[in-house]
Amino acid sequence: MIWRAGLSDHILDSAALDRMHAAALQILERTGIAVGHAGILREIAGRVGFRMFDGRVRINPSRVEAWRQSTAICCQAAAGAPSKSLAHRNFRCVVSNRPSSVVASDGVTVRPMTTADVIAGTKLVDVLHARGVEGNTVGTPTDVPIALQLPAQILIGAEYSREGGSASNLVCDVQTAEIVLEMDAVYGRSHSQSVWCPSPLRLDGSELEILWHFRNTVKSACVGSMPVMGLTAPCDPFAAFTLAVAECIGGATILSELMPGIPVSICPHPMTMDPRTGVMVFGSPEWEILD
Repeated sequence: MIWRAGLSDHILDSAALDRMHAAALQILERTGIAVGHAGILREIAGRVGFRMFDGRVRINPSRVEAWRQSTAICCQAAAGAPSKSLAHRNFRCVVSNRPSSVVASDGVTVRPMTTADVIAGTKLVDVLHARGVEGNTVGTPTDVPIALQLPAQILIGAEYSREGGSASNLVCDVQTAEIVLEMDAVYGRSHSQSVWCPSPLRLDGSELEILWHFRNTVKSACVGSMPVMGLTAPCDPFAAFTLAVAECIGGATILSELMPGIPVSICPHPMTMDPRTGVMVFGSPEWEILD
């Protein structure tokens, strides 16, 4: 992922953005969010500004505004904290620590990354740190048992990266999340939990289960959404963004209501697909425009 610091190119004017926001609020008030977690559904029932209908939570716009203000206050309070951002540089390159594959020595074969690959890549990123490359591990070692892959990744980052150990956001169960929380405590890091919502208009999944289980431990949360144009979202890019925003602010409003004092940010991220297969497309011109 590469971004240029200091640029603010606006594709839409303020009036169009206001209309999209108003449409998202209307979706939440009329259609609502389907909540798949029984405990959260039970807790939100009866709260002021939240109406239940057939397993869906309809949200009054006033509650969305309350979430926005509470998150803004939390962000302002943290604004004075020292930042390790490289925003002063013209470009920044951030490596991904998700499970990856590499090209073998024959230049043709693609294979999953091993422990040795991850260590070598992590050392390379650390050497390039002074040149604006930021990150921890470059992937997940796949030559260890699945249950140990994430702890192994964290330990590699702790030993070979000046950024310290780091976990990918691919934790899918409470037991693994508990290990990550304990390791984060050792490294002196607070834990943030992301929840990526399945479209359309749902708050559900294993990440939500993890967040709810550790709701008294996490320091921040993020609600993301990746509706796919032509599959789970309209083909129109602005309509797809409106749906993504509705999903994100709806989930964030519900979680913020039930976890007061914890900032809940959002990450609307609509995607494109190959209409022949229904598979998400990365790197196409359409994907670049949306991204």
